[in-house]
Amino acid sequence: MVDRDRHPHLWALAHNNRGLHYLRSEHGDRFANIERAKKEFEDASTVLRAETAPTEWATLQVNFGVCFHQRAAGNRADNLDQALTRFSNALSVTRLQDDAPTWIQAQLVYAVCLMERRLDPVEQFERQAIAMIDELLEHTTAAGEERVSAECHYHLGTLYAGKVGRGAPEYVERAVEHLARASSYFTRERDLSVWGMIHSQLSLVRAKAVAPDLTAALADAERARAHRWRVP
Repeated sequence: MVDRDRHPHLWALAHNNRGLHYLRSEHGDRFANIERAKKEFEDASTVLRAETAPTEWATLQVNFGVCFHQRAAGNRADNLDQALTRFSNALSVTRLQDDAPTWIQAQLVYAVCLMERRLDPVEQFERQAIAMIDELLEHTTAAGEERVSAECHYHLGTLYAGKVGRGAPEYVERAVEHLARASSYFTRERDLSVWGMIHSQLSLVRAKAVAPDLTAALADAERARAHRWRVP
């Protein structure tokens, strides 16, 4: 391991990389890996500073934000607040034209955290999230970044589907539009899990429309069922 006193910058980057490894690991206990990642990012945060290493610090803030967003331990609202703080930190020193990957991830997951926060004023947070994703979509669509654009449409579709589920059928059209756009990228072959979730939401949304399209709703429900039970 790199010595902290002799090479503090490299020491911090090593801890950030280890944290990212735990965050992405598909092996072992997911709960424990998230907590290990959190500890690594905390250690890296004792050295990296925005004033001296803004690019590396912004990357660390994004990783830390993702960690809190995915964290199951502790209070969910507190974890989301911590995530929002980290993404806000990253966006404060990052510009799209200088570091597009960091800006894109911070912008998108910040918006998702706002959607999931469910604290008053809920509508204000939702409007802010929609504006952030619309800004992101403008860039990713023009740049031909299909996956990120699809993720944007998925999250917008999920937001509007949630509104429909809470008794606002006037959002059916928007929910269907965004989820359908997401499904054009997230096909069954490309990402079975997301494909199944999209069709599960489409089924519920279409069934709750003012004039329900039950045929389409049932077809989407069958697709979602096939995903759940891995029917070929």
